[in-house]
Amino acid sequence: MDRDDVLSFLRFLSEATIEEIKKSKAKVQESLADVDPEGNVAADLKFLLRKCDEELLARAEYYKLKSQQRG
Repeated sequence: MDRDDVLSFLRFLSEATIEEIKKSKAKVQESLADVDPEGNVAADLKFLLRKCDEELLARAEYYKLKSQQRG
């Protein structure tokens, strides 16, 4: 995966809805099952999964803090 691919994916994560991120994560997980677990492609896919998880966690924390500020 080159730099432009990574930047495009990060842009997608910043603009996507939670459901879109979850769907993308599921597709990446499916793809991971079809590749050599020790290869470069698997490493790239695991990176994408980590980024999806990080974004979902960050949003959960954001919404938690936002709801605490209101209440």
